[in-house]
Amino acid sequence: MIDKLKELENISLPSWDKLPDDGIYKEELLTYLKKVLNPLYVVDKNVITSSMVNNYVKLSYIDKPKKKKYYRASIAQLIVITIFKQIISIEDLAKGIDIEITTFGLKEVYENFETIFNLAREDILTSDENTCVNVNYEFTDHHDKVLSYLAISLFTKLYTQIVIDNRKEI
Repeated sequence: MIDKLKELENISLPSWDKLPDDGIYKEELLTYLKKVLNPLYVVDKNVITSSMVNNYVKLSYIDKPKKKKYYRASIAQLIVITIFKQIISIEDLAKGIDIEITTFGLKEVYENFETIFNLAREDILTSDENTCVNVNYEFTDHHDKVLSYLAISLFTKLYTQIVIDNRKEI
């Protein structure tokens, strides 16, 4: 159990500038996403599949590949979708992403998401050696509040699931 918690505590999402933007084929994309997101999948190890990517493209949840290659925008969209689909329906998530991108632009949305994700991770998983959770946020706007609540929900769910799945180790 401790190993799974430490792995989750130490997850680090790539910054916008570190996301691949030279164009990668689907198999490379899947490998990349599984490597980045694996610590978040404590229950279902099926992080992302080729079929999922195809469906997200078909439903216009992510940008279509160009000459069978995926670029930074699609990769960022897939990271957000793959993370938050664990706690909110894919349809609602896609609507929210569309609103955010239309309002702020994808780069700004992703950078804000990364910041809020990391803050929630620290607050939920690493505060006072997990004996105390202090969640005290000041929101400048509604979309930050929504992202924060989603991230807090995610880490609360994952922590709880790890403890339940490993109850014999306690």
